[in-house]
Amino acid sequence: AEKRTLPLSALMARKPIALPQLESAVADVDTAVGSARDLIDVAEEQLQRVNSSLKMDVLVDEVKQWIQRQQKTLGFKLTSWGNRLSKVEATVKTAKGKIELQQRKEALLRSAEFM
Repeated sequence: AEKRTLPLSALMARKPIALPQLESAVADVDTAVGSARDLIDVAEEQLQRVNSSLKMDVLVDEVKQWIQRQQKTLGFKLTSWGNRLSKVEATVKTAKGKIELQQRKEALLRSAEFM
């Protein structure tokens, strides 16, 4: 999702915005963001399942401690990825706002031409 944001950021920086290109780039990044968010949600769910399995008395204490360390590490990574994904989501939101603004401007110009 982050890699797909790079061309989107470049398109947004240009004046004026090439609306068809921007719409296509936003749709592409939005799809990637949705997929990444789903992946993070599934990973967090799996992490919760590992945590619930730690209640089994059969596991040796050392194994439990190793699993807890790994769970903590994965939790930090998932949080980090979630934060990075939030930045991409913010870029997509800004781009969508610019698209809407550009479309309103074009509609106003068309209506002014007919007056």
